[in-house]
Amino acid sequence: MSGRMELPLLVLVLVSFCEGQNWNAPDFCRNKLCPQFTAAEQHQGFEERLYVPTEWITTKIDNPKSTDFMAANLRLKRVAGDASADYWPVLITVTNSSDASLSWFVPPNTAKPEMTDPSVTLQSRPEVTVYVRKLGKAVLIPTSSLAMTPISLLLTTTRSGLTKPSNLYII
Repeated sequence: MSGRMELPLLVLVLVSFCEGQNWNAPDFCRNKLCPQFTAAEQHQGFEERLYVPTEWITTKIDNPKSTDFMAANLRLKRVAGDASADYWPVLITVTNSSDASLSWFVPPNTAKPEMTDPSVTLQSRPEVTVYVRKLGKAVLIPTSSLAMTPISLLLTTTRSGLTKPSNLYII
C-alpha cells in the first residue's frame, strides 16, 4: 500500500426526479422526494452539505461492470415493485476499490418494501456531511475513482481532518 488511506467512495446519482419534505428542494430533484440537506459551505470546486438521516434499499454489485450494475438494479426493482419510480436518487458505494453496492433512496413516510430477496436489505443511514461536485455527466464505476481524486485533493488542502474514512463524497 502506498501509505495513503483508501477512502470509501459514495456516488449519489441524482439522475431523476426528487421533491423535498417541508423544505425547498433544489431543481435537480424535479418534484420528487429526495434526501433533505442543508448547504453548509461553498468551496472552490465543491459544496459541503449536511444530509438528514435516510433509509435505502441496498444490494451488492458483484463486479464494476455494466452487466452487474444492471443485475443489481433489477434486484432492487423486483423488491421495490410499483414504488420503484419513487426511489431516487441512487447511491453507488465503492470501498477498497472493488467492493460495490447499489442503493435506492426510500422516501420518508412511505411504505417500506417487503424484503423478498435476501440479497436486498433495508439500510438506515445517519445524518452525514457530504462533499458534492457536479461533473455534468454520468459516472461509471471503473472511472469513478479517477473522478474522485481531484475532490479528495481539494478536501485535504481546504480543511484538515476531512479525509477520514468515515466521510462520504458525492460526485
